[in-house]
Amino acid sequence: MSISSKLACEYRTPDVIIFGGMRCGTTSLFRYISSHPKVFKSRKKELDVFTLYDDRGDDVLLSKYQDVFGKEDENRNKLCIEASPSYTRRYKETSNRISNLLGLSLIHISE
Repeated sequence: MSISSKLACEYRTPDVIIFGGMRCGTTSLFRYISSHPKVFKSRKKELDVFTLYDDRGDDVLLSKYQDVFGKEDENRNKLCIEASPSYTRRYKETSNRISNLLGLSLIHISE
């Protein structure tokens, strides 16, 4: 298990991250998915964790998610989602970091 995987186990992180160009439907998709009772969405749609804290260590990024999604037990039975269109600015670097740190496949919406 990598260091990133060990860190991710300690924090509740999103199961799905939606990102895409402006006016491409990210808000609509976020609202649609988050209307399901088994989905826990971030209160603020655009967390921008990987944009605002890109130069910080993995533990800082993961702790920002814990601030939003709480402890693992609180949302264990719900799918946690976030949507941040700003991740398209550096799509390749951001998607690689998200994939490596969180082990996620991403929903990327483009024109």
